[in-house]
Amino acid sequence: MEITIDKKTRIISEELNWIVQFKRTKPMKLKGIEKPYEWENWGYFQSLRAAVQRLIEHKVRMIPFSDVERVLERISEIQKEMLEVLRPYDLEVVSNLNKTVEGVKQAAHSTKCL
Repeated sequence: MEITIDKKTRIISEELNWIVQFKRTKPMKLKGIEKPYEWENWGYFQSLRAAVQRLIEHKVRMIPFSDVERVLERISEIQKEMLEVLRPYDLEVVSNLNKTVEGVKQAAHSTKCL
């Protein structure tokens, strides 16, 4: 199975794993021959739920803003994007997505209060 998250990210499955992949930003050279852009494995997970949670956490950590309000806005955007992509695949993952995003929002709010 392959779930395309966006142009640069996807989740694929194999017999024992769910794999989060990112598209390489530079072509790869193999034995002196330049190959086109390929997918690079970022993480291996036992469940789709775990793969999605780690991907969301990664996307949140990579938010470039330092203003908490802008970070929270971006977190909401990430949540909407992921819900839209994942809705057809696994209802358990979609229902747990809200819990994951709420946990991240709470952490951001507690950081703001410090």
